[in-house]
Amino acid sequence: MPTFLASVSTVRLSDCCRVIVLASGVGGVPRQLSPGTGRTRLSPSGYGLGLVVTHDLDMGPMVSHGGGLPGYGSHMRWLPRRGVGVVCMANVTYARMGDLALELLEILHDGGVLPPEHQPRGEHVHRRVAELTALLNCWDDGVATTLFADNVLLDLDAGHRRAAAEALRAAHGPLRVQSVRVINECTGKAVLEGDTGTVALEVELSPHVPPRIQLYTTT
Repeated sequence: MPTFLASVSTVRLSDCCRVIVLASGVGGVPRQLSPGTGRTRLSPSGYGLGLVVTHDLDMGPMVSHGGGLPGYGSHMRWLPRRGVGVVCMANVTYARMGDLALELLEILHDGGVLPPEHQPRGEHVHRRVAELTALLNCWDDGVATTLFADNVLLDLDAGHRRAAAEALRAAHGPLRVQSVRVINECTGKAVLEGDTGTVALEVELSPHVPPRIQLYTTT
């Protein structure tokens, strides 16, 4: 996930565009758009890591970040599943540009020019599920260190995770990936099949490149 610095007083439009491309996970260069009017069509939203994430009832998931300092105000808003974003800047102290950014996206929607939503393919999720399943079948501390983000073995040490993996294998036999449901590019739910039943596996990946597993649960 990109890091946003609210204390930076100089920023280029091209930098904001690169953030939108990176956070959306879609190639291409966002276009600069003209002002317009629109309607508000939003459902409840959440906030974390400096980003507001909202589900728009017509346009789908929407991510935004705004800020300002004496002398300027700015706002960026993008649709990660469509690869489209807008950046608004004004040379007015703490200018409230969020409404304008939303209106610009609504103009594109109402004009029928927004690209269709792309569904997450989840290549990394599929790969990490397969690798984690292999680790659960035959635990190796070296492999675990490479596969996991730094927090995983701090949350629960390798010894306890090894014991839990061995208990799974003892209860179900060797585990095989039966199915994987990709929630987004960093989250997935899988069903692992064993000789005596199935195990539900959930994974969350970190923002590393390539991503690592930062959380997993088995039930």
